Amino acid sequence: MRSRFERGGAALAKQGWALTGLRATDVKPARAPRGRPRAGAPAPKAQGARITFALGHGGVGLERLRLRRGDSVVLSASNPLSDAVGEGTLVGLSDRLATVVLEPSAAGAEVSPARWREHQGWRLDKGANRTSFKRQLDAVLA
Repeated sequence: MRSRFERGGAALAKQGWALTGLRATDVKPARAPRGRPRAGAPAPKAQGARITFALGHGGVGLERLRLRRGDSVVLSASNPLSDAVGEGTLVGLSDRLATVVLEPSAAGAEVSPARWREHQGWRLDKGANRTSFKRQLDAVLA
């Protein structure tokens, strides 16, 4: 994973591992999870941020893109090793838009919408899948 992040953003975008030059178009608080909580568990709260990005033109087509809905992603201003904003989940991807829900612990989850829109070159890289880690942690804590 680290060796992939060390490659340039243009090379990763060409190979379909990253999206570069993204512009934030919509920033909202994430919705609370649906469904009822487990017995004795507190009601879930809305956490993190839901950010929609406009994709730049001339990138790799969706058929060659290695990012899929539900993938873990790392969001950064230019390089995920030096200035990562946080990790999240890709919840929507189309020809023109990508929607990411940042984890509540991400530094960018509390950033104001105006600051998201100021920066015009966000980078979105495919991250390590955290699903099994989260499930194991939930099992230990339950």
